[in-house]
Amino acid sequence: MFFRSIRYAVLLSTLLFVPAWLAAGDLDAQCARGAEKPLLQQSIFAHGFMHGYEEGFRMADSDYQIGRRPRAIESTPQYKRADQAYRGAFGNRDEFRQGYREGLRSGYEDSIHDRKYRAVAAARFAARGLDAGERINRWFDAGFIAGFQAAADPATRKMEFCGGAQDTSDPRYCDGFRRGFAFAVNASSAPAAQELARAALTSEADSIK
Repeated sequence: MFFRSIRYAVLLSTLLFVPAWLAAGDLDAQCARGAEKPLLQQSIFAHGFMHGYEEGFRMADSDYQIGRRPRAIESTPQYKRADQAYRGAFGNRDEFRQGYREGLRSGYEDSIHDRKYRAVAAARFAARGLDAGERINRWFDAGFIAGFQAAADPATRKMEFCGGAQDTSDPRYCDGFRRGFAFAVNASSAPAAQELARAALTSEADSIK
C-alpha cells in the first residue's frame, strides 16, 4: 500500500509536466509539445488512445485508493461513450473512440496491476522519424490501426510487416502499420501484445549475454 501510494503521488506530479495534450482543448494545443507530437498529428486513433490511457490509469488508481474491486472496463460509462475528450478538430470521431477504448482498457489494466505508465514512451518510440509538419493522414492512420490490431490478435500476426495488407497503394499505410504494431507491443494490455513484448525483452537479454 505504501509503495503504491508513492507511485500514485509520483504519477500525479509527473502528469503536471508532461504532454500538454492531457488538458488542452484542440489538436494543435494537445500536440504542441513532446516527441509524440508527429504521431498524434497523423493518427486520430493514437490521439484517442492517449486520452483513454490516461483516463483508464487514473480510474484504476482511484479504484485502488478507495478499496473498490477491479471493474470490467467495458461496462463503464467512460468506455461506452469514449468521446469525453473528443473535439471536432481532431478528425474522425469513430477512429478517436476506437483508440480511446483501447487506451482506456490498457491504462486501467496497467494501473490495476501496478505496472508503469507506458503510453507516452510508446508514443514517442512510434513517432521516431515522422515528419513533424504532417497532419492527419487517412492512409497512415488506417495502417496504424491495422498494425495495432495485428499485434493484439494472433490471427493477423502474418501481417506484421504489412505483407498481407490490402490498402498498400500508398506507402504511408505500411509505415503506419509498422508503427502501430510497435505501439501496441509497447502500450497495449492485450495478452498477445504482452506476449510479444516479453519475447522482445527475452531476445534483447539473450543478445547481450
